[in-house]
Amino acid sequence: MESHEAPVLREVQFFESPKARVEFPPWAVVVNTTHDKTLPGHGQEFIPLARSCAGWGELQAQQICLETFDEIFLAIEPRPLCAFLSGSFKDWCEVNRSEWRGTAGVLRRKRLPIWASCGGAQGLAILAETGVEKPWDCPHCRDPRHPRLPIYTHIGHTSVRPCGDYTGCMFERGPHEVKVLKSDPAFAGLPSSFRVMESHCGQIEWAPKGWELIVTAGEGTRTKIQCLRLRDRPIYAAQFHIEMAGTPEVSRQIMGNFLEQARSAW
Repeated sequence: MESHEAPVLREVQFFESPKARVEFPPWAVVVNTTHDKTLPGHGQEFIPLARSCAGWGELQAQQICLETFDEIFLAIEPRPLCAFLSGSFKDWCEVNRSEWRGTAGVLRRKRLPIWASCGGAQGLAILAETGVEKPWDCPHCRDPRHPRLPIYTHIGHTSVRPCGDYTGCMFERGPHEVKVLKSDPAFAGLPSSFRVMESHCGQIEWAPKGWELIVTAGEGTRTKIQCLRLRDRPIYAAQFHIEMAGTPEVSRQIMGNFLEQARSAW
C-alpha cells in the first residue's frame, strides 16, 4: 500500500448468531522493547524463524512497540497465539519503566505464552522481582548498599564508566555453550548441552519467585542464568537469542517446540 492510500474494507461475513465461533488463523505478536520505535524494527527476526518451522509457514504476525503491549491490546479478537519480546540496548536506569507497565499486567495474568530474549528476558525478571513502581538502576550508578535492581548485574568490568557507556563492560558475543538443567518441552529433541547465540553484557542474577532455572552456562560460558521458565506456564526468559543468525538448527528446534506449546495452550 502506498503512503497516500487508505485501507479498504474488502469483505464482510454475516453470522446467524452473535455467539457463533469465528475461526482465525494463528498469529503472533512481536514486541520491540528497544528505545527505537521504528516498525518493523528490532525483534522482527522472530517472524522468519517461526515461519521456517515445519507446519508454521503461514503463521501471521504483527509487530508493536513495548508501550502498546498490554491486556487491552490482547483482549481484541482475534487473540494472538503467543508473544515474542526482543532484546534492547539501554541499561535499566535509562529505560522509561512506565513503558513496561502493560507487560507487567500481561505477566500477572499468565495467560499468554511468551518467549523473551536478552533484554526482554531481563525485563520479565525485573517485573517479577521489582515491578515498575520503584526506580530502577544499573551496575554503573548503583549504590551497593541500597541497590534498586539487585536481580540485574553485569558480567564484569575492565574499567569504570558512566551509565550508557559499555566500553568498560565484559561481553558474551557469538555462539556459546549452554546446558539444560531440567527437562522442558521447549528443549525437547536437543542434547543436554548445545550452542546458542549470545550478545550481552548484562545478566539476570537469580530466578524470581515462581520461576525455574532450566538452562545454565555450559563450558566456557560466564552467564549462569541462561533460560528461566515461569512455573507451569509456557513463559520463558532466555538470555540467549534464538532469533539471531548463527545456530539455525538449534533455534528452529526451540522455536518449533515453543510454538507447539503455545498451540496447546491456545
